[in-house]
Amino acid sequence: MSDDVGVLLLELIAWTKLQTRDALISGLNEALSTANDRKIYELTDGSRTGADVAREVGVTRQAVSQKWKAWRQMGLLLDRPDDSGPRHLASLDSFGGMS
Repeated sequence: MSDDVGVLLLELIAWTKLQTRDALISGLNEALSTANDRKIYELTDGSRTGADVAREVGVTRQAVSQKWKAWRQMGLLLDRPDDSGPRHLASLDSFGGMS
């Protein structure tokens, strides 16, 4: 990919994030109503398995799976093509104190 295309894609992503920010914050607030929900979501960064997340938060693997299923349906998780585990759409820190 040429540098010009890369720069254009980054700009497009930035504008898209800005345009959808309020709707995303609203969806996150609705979906992440508890401290455990926010911890599970933030730890879902593509580098951990469901078992890893469950262990770190202190919940069952099934609880993490249920959250992931609901969040996928809401569009809050992205599945990674390399099957390394889903990752959150956006870090909570990027929304100023949601975490």
